[in-house]
Amino acid sequence: MQLTTQVVEDVGTVQVRGEVDRFVAPRLERVMQRMLRDGISQLVIDCQGIEFIDSAGLGAILQAYIRAKAQGATVTLHRPDASICRLLQVTGLDGVVSVSEPIAEPHEGVAGQGQRQVEGADEA
Repeated sequence: MQLTTQVVEDVGTVQVRGEVDRFVAPRLERVMQRMLRDGISQLVIDCQGIEFIDSAGLGAILQAYIRAKAQGATVTLHRPDASICRLLQVTGLDGVVSVSEPIAEPHEGVAGQGQRQVEGADEA
């Protein structure tokens, strides 16, 4: 997973690329917590580069939302694909976290849409 952050005035943006699973979700959560602790009023999570997200990734987003709400800030998921939007619907997070500019086509490998390719799975 690659993270790029930017803060302009009181808006913090986290651009996420790659897989967000139980191994890297804590890193994403720490980055978002640090940005919120620094006093931003809006956290934008750019989801366009997310190739896979599991429950740990969703949990990191939920924790950011809880922290943001406690300090009067907002969280917006920007450009999530259809698979991520579907996960938000299934988990009920679509009624909690704001979504802007959803993308109609899903990325391959996003949990809940098709199967995730595991390296070495085809090797005998």
